Amino acid sequence: MFEGLTGQKVLDIAAAMTPEMAEDALQDPVVDPDPMVDPTMDPDGGIGGMGGFGGAGGAGGAGGVAGMGGAGGAGGTDETPPPPPPPLPDEEPQIDPDVDPALERAYNLQQQILRTIQRRFIDSGYNFKLLVREIVLTPYFRAKNAAPLTSEMEIELSTFGTARLLTPEHLSRKIEATTGVRWRRRPDQEDYLLRQYRIFYGGIDSDLVTKRVTEPNGVMASLAQRMAYEVACSAVPYDFSKPANQRLLFPYIDRDTPLSEASSQVRDNVRHLHARISGEELSSDDPEIDATVGVLMEAYSLGREGLASGTVSEELAEPCRLFNDRNTGESLPDGRRIGRDQDYTLRAWMAAVSYLLSDYQFLYE
Repeated sequence: MFEGLTGQKVLDIAAAMTPEMAEDALQDPVVDPDPMVDPTMDPDGGIGGMGGFGGAGGAGGAGGVAGMGGAGGAGGTDETPPPPPPPLPDEEPQIDPDVDPALERAYNLQQQILRTIQRRFIDSGYNFKLLVREIVLTPYFRAKNAAPLTSEMEIELSTFGTARLLTPEHLSRKIEATTGVRWRRRPDQEDYLLRQYRIFYGGIDSDLVTKRVTEPNGVMASLAQRMAYEVACSAVPYDFSKPANQRLLFPYIDRDTPLSEASSQVRDNVRHLHARISGEELSSDDPEIDATVGVLMEAYSLGREGLASGTVSEELAEPCRLFNDRNTGESLPDGRRIGRDQDYTLRAWMAAVSYLLSDYQFLYE
């Protein structure tokens, strides 16, 4: 069953392995090959020698005494011996010398581990429990077994792996979990991504459309941008209306916190937004933080100019105003209602949040 095992098949088995299989393999002792068997002995003769006293084997028994016809010595059967195991991969696998050295090192390391597992599996007589145990104990089975990433390792591994566009259902759940609001017009309506825009964003209805779109197109890109604008418009006032210790997006600042590029409060909250929305733990002076602060301050500056000239209203756009709870629809007390943005602070933060919500880091996983 396992005689043609290759490195790729080891990975396939690991991918299909259930936690119960892994736990069973780690707890149940593995029986290694019999150390008393002489590897130089002819396998047929060795077994046949034990069958010389079988009686039932007749001629096969005589063969066992002579050290030949081992299969017959065990009882006179004509079973064909198993074929020899497949050859192992080259001891020093190499790939295109023009490829990135980091990729080559990672490839060679993985091949070395897979060759070791393959050899032990064959030597054990194709003991599946041993195979499971060896896979479980590799650094590839559980990411938490790996050492913390250094900046050098992140650069080396930056091109590894892949990402996929989130499905409408997955993205809908991620929006709510990240921002605390759902992308919909009113609390009594279903999410846009689960109904109106589900097919447009690559989803299926299991009837006329049964295959998902995995490569984004122009319509999907426009929907992602619209989602970012509308979710930011809804989430920012709602989050600011809560006590600081209950906020998902703005735990370090308040609505009236002055916006300044050098403000430590502003930069700390931008770092929090990156961690919350993009899953990035960045330092305060990271270029990505500078870019997001730049978006925030540019929106703030343009908005302040518009307020001063009278071309921009202090009133928030109707969908952004907060008078009812975004999730339950219940009327909010006066202290939590938000309908105006006199300093353009809220709308500047909306620009920063929509910038992150439309980023690749949020839309893909």
